[in-house]
Amino acid sequence: MYFADIEVGKIYGVRDGRASLRDRPVHKVKVLAKLDDKKRSKVQYLEGEREGLEEFLPSKQFLARWTEVKRVLRDEERLERLRLASLEGFNPVVWKAVSLVIEATGEEAIWTTWGSHGVHCLQVTSSELSRIQERFGLEPLESLHPLGFTDRQGTLNLPVQAAETIAMHIASKEPQAVLLCIQQEEEELLAAGYQPGMRHRHEMLREHQPAFALARQWAGLKGEAELLTREIDRLRTILVQTIWTLKRNGADNEARRLERALEGR
Repeated sequence: MYFADIEVGKIYGVRDGRASLRDRPVHKVKVLAKLDDKKRSKVQYLEGEREGLEEFLPSKQFLARWTEVKRVLRDEERLERLRLASLEGFNPVVWKAVSLVIEATGEEAIWTTWGSHGVHCLQVTSSELSRIQERFGLEPLESLHPLGFTDRQGTLNLPVQAAETIAMHIASKEPQAVLLCIQQEEEELLAAGYQPGMRHRHEMLREHQPAFALARQWAGLKGEAELLTREIDRLRTILVQTIWTLKRNGADNEARRLERALEGR
């Protein structure tokens, strides 16, 4: 918890060392005072062997309000089961491809994450579920994996297996967005690698090629063909405009040469 969120007189659950250490027991304490200069709270233990003991604790040891502790522990248990499932099915190439596809959607309500507990998962804001499912023609996301769950903050958490299924479906539905995202990342890494001291960007480009290829495969050949057609049309428009500009400026020979090239002669 943040120090500013801790209130004097309220009851909290705390852990020894750090609140994120799930193997540590949770202690029930009451906040007696706050030392703003040291960012510590004076607490009194209310149960167990430490009952009555007073101590100054940093905010990193505060887990949650006591009334929320059971919900926090339940989320931790479900997240651990999800972590084990994701670990079993994790592949770095697939995960990079999944992340590319999700990024290409432009949706802020759906994202891939690698959490503080080492959990690779796909997260979706529950309030946006219906809209996202309708946009991509997805089945109810909660049903994609038995270990998926909505946490106390209203976020749907899904393991990597479900994330791959979703990414493949999205890529087939909106291939051009996915292909453009891949192209942009490739071009940025390639250009950056030519800058002084940035050669490692070319190494990153090589490392990401398997994921780029997989995401392209999900998007399908049809999507890539459509993207190439759009690019050809764009270049043709530029060339026609150039020919017109040359003619306007009296460069008829150059204009005719470009016209012949455009017509394949």
